[in-house]
Amino acid sequence: MASSSSVAKAREPTISKTFPRDGLSVTAGEIGARYVVIAKEATLYVVNLVDNSLHTLQEKGSPIWSLALHEDKNLFVTGATGGELQIWSLETKSVIRSLKGHTATVRSLQIVDDTTLISGGRDSTICIWDLDSDINEPRLVLKGHTETVRCLKVHGGVLVSEGNDGDARVWDIRTGQCLHVLKGHTGVLYALCFDGDRIVTGSLDSTIRVWDPQSGACLEVLSGHNGLITRLSLQGDTLISADSVGTVKMWCLSKASGRTLAEERDASVTSLVADGERIFFGNTNGSAYLVHPESGASETIVAGADAVWKVGFTSSNRPYMVYLKAGDTHMDIF
Repeated sequence: MASSSSVAKAREPTISKTFPRDGLSVTAGEIGARYVVIAKEATLYVVNLVDNSLHTLQEKGSPIWSLALHEDKNLFVTGATGGELQIWSLETKSVIRSLKGHTATVRSLQIVDDTTLISGGRDSTICIWDLDSDINEPRLVLKGHTETVRCLKVHGGVLVSEGNDGDARVWDIRTGQCLHVLKGHTGVLYALCFDGDRIVTGSLDSTIRVWDPQSGACLEVLSGHNGLITRLSLQGDTLISADSVGTVKMWCLSKASGRTLAEERDASVTSLVADGERIFFGNTNGSAYLVHPESGASETIVAGADAVWKVGFTSSNRPYMVYLKAGDTHMDIF
């Protein structure tokens, strides 16, 4: 990693959990204040952070590719190959409802509020569901994408979707109307941010585009990455971006200027989060770093792993990560 102040020794976790050795890859995961839910293909695990217990909810079935957690309602939702969506109770550790609407893998999920769930699939459709209804079919089906709907972001009553067709679309989630089609990228879209004022998209074409959600106009094209854009994080006027060749950049959007925060050759950034004061990211080299954007100082959190699946911050702002090392999948909170 390119930083003169990097700390070589990895940090010791305060909480650590090792999952059963099953030879499976982590395909989805979410963390809340009380629970961590991890999908390893068809196998589903829940960690209770209060008593540090690990529960296996299922071991067979369709591989799970998306997951959304809602602790206030004591539930989480999984999306699998074949188009299945299942709502699980965190209390009983069992399925309380199955939803039918997609005809292919559910690739993206977002719980908007206490009553609204949105899903995007490889069947190129978006489904809007009522969480409180007894009806197991979608309230609305949004059509317009021509390939997999990879990512969904909601702010207010506006949904932004993006996918493998290279387009992003802006929708009214109350009516299902498509308000804008955002065209300009020349490759698959892999990363998306939306804060109500700006939409930011990252693509296989190595560029980042900033859009006006009201008009659908492209406000800026940011160039400087040399690989596909794998991750984006937007906070006010500051954008953090990462790519498939190990570069992490920070941009001032009002000035359309950026600077490199980290570089690690041939190490695709697989997960990234930012909380305003710290940037936490992990890569395919099996390393994870905390970077302080103003000073440029960085700290090695984990090194020498086989792969980093997911990084994040807990509700109490503690770094956590899920990674593979020596054949075992670990979840550490620092």
